[in-house]
Amino acid sequence: MATLETWFFTLTQRCHKIDGILTRDIAFTVAQIDAESAKNTLEKSAVELGWGEVAVDKQIAKVSVVGFGMVAHPGVAAKMFEALSGRQINIQ
Repeated sequence: MATLETWFFTLTQRCHKIDGILTRDIAFTVAQIDAESAKNTLEKSAVELGWGEVAVDKQIAKVSVVGFGMVAHPGVAAKMFEALSGRQINIQ
């Protein structure tokens, strides 16, 4: 079984209010084959480290737009989202 340290992942954090309480969620990407193992590992640590739910959504895909040229070209994200919207592709 892989340990958390051996997974390659991309991490994002979001802060928001739920029922007036500030909360944070952390989302990251692992290889699909490691999803269940990651969930099981994190669930074992949930009580000790004080977080709640560990959720895995196998129905979504990570899409990245990558390129050095984007630094000098504002509006890349807007064009990307417009293209997806034009094809009625939902973004979570």
